[in-house]
Amino acid sequence: MISTAILYILSALLFTLTLPFRLLPDVVLPDGVAEAISEASGSLAGLNTIVPIDVLLNVFKAVILLEIGILAFKGLNWVIRKIPGVN
Repeated sequence: MISTAILYILSALLFTLTLPFRLLPDVVLPDGVAEAISEASGSLAGLNTIVPIDVLLNVFKAVILLEIGILAFKGLNWVIRKIPGVN
């Protein structure tokens, strides 16, 4: 019973927080997006013979995860410094 009430409260809170985004009109992509994607995939096909695209994507994922980890570490240290009595 208590867990159900907590879930209802969290659901209402999430519903309230997302209300401004749900009031926005639906997004429609411009006409040239599909053509741009097909042209980009055609350009990447030539690069795929030299360096496979999946290797590039994995490198980008690793770099982004590393940067997120560094940011989280700095944020955690900032929060710890804000606690009174902890130096």
